[in-house]
Amino acid sequence: MSKLFEAQERTSSVNIVINSFKELLLEKKLVPGQRIPNEMEIASGLGVSRGTVREALKILSAFGIVEIKVGNGSYISPEAKSVAIDSLLFSFLLVDSDIDALSEFRKLIECDIIQLIFKHRDENKVERNLIEENFIELTLMCEAESGTYTAEQFFENDMRFHRLLGTASKNPMAQRVYDFILDSLSYSIKVSHHHQKLGSVALKTHRKIVDALNSYDISLAREAIKLSVDVWQELQSQEDKNSDS
Repeated sequence: MSKLFEAQERTSSVNIVINSFKELLLEKKLVPGQRIPNEMEIASGLGVSRGTVREALKILSAFGIVEIKVGNGSYISPEAKSVAIDSLLFSFLLVDSDIDALSEFRKLIECDIIQLIFKHRDENKVERNLIEENFIELTLMCEAESGTYTAEQFFENDMRFHRLLGTASKNPMAQRVYDFILDSLSYSIKVSHHHQKLGSVALKTHRKIVDALNSYDISLAREAIKLSVDVWQELQSQEDKNSDS
């Protein structure tokens, strides 16, 4: 007998509740910070038990979607919680992408971030000043006596620089996505600082990005971003070769 038509597992009652929340969020019928109906109302509306609703709410709470306040009801979280981002980060890390694919992805995201920085230039003066200050800090670190700063400190400066680029985009969604990408690549970025004379490569690439922002040259900025990613890729490839030897 053909197995083309087989009985499918029914959607569990808990999934019915969770999917209902997803649809209501997509339709903007539930919004961040909004108090949600009590367990009895949800159970009655969906035709499930209160125990099912309680279990679904615990799952949604674990993913940072719902905040359960004892004695004060349950609410849609006012903002994305780190637990939700962490679960997405783990799934991203499980994707077996090679260094070339990651490099292409970084260029795609970071060039878009640069585009937004130029688009919102009238709004992000404070953020651009912070980027400038970060670069000055890096310059002073590189000029300091050898051994004054560690590779870890140069890495932290590097991460702040890129997170400031995300902030300067003035787009909360783009910034959150970029922060997520930076978190997922943080180890490889840290590794890259162990394959350069303390901060020397970062100083070169960051200078090009800062100069392009100051001269309001978007083409130059895109090229600077691509160079930055290419250098990261080269340093990461060097680490991979060392690991294989």
